[in-house]
Amino acid sequence: MAAMWRYLPLLLAAACNTPGPPGQYRLYQTVEVEGSRFRVYHDARTAVAIRTNLDLAPRTATIFPRAESAILQATGCRIIPGTMQGDPALIHADIVC
Repeated sequence: MAAMWRYLPLLLAAACNTPGPPGQYRLYQTVEVEGSRFRVYHDARTAVAIRTNLDLAPRTATIFPRAESAILQATGCRIIPGTMQGDPALIHADIVC
């Protein structure tokens, strides 16, 4: 029993690593593109794609096109050119429907 308590802080810290919905977004859709899995949150003008799987050494040049495809699939809207920004884990974009 005492050994179990030793791992409790580790379990709590791991739970803090799970991304939640960004501020104004309440609903999301999970989309998988070429092995990368994203939670895509959106409203009428913006979208956020959060990569939820583990990719070894993810590169922006690889992940951004996948995120763009995921946003398109989840929202049915196109991304305004030049508005995608972020890193391989969290991508923001302005959209037009």
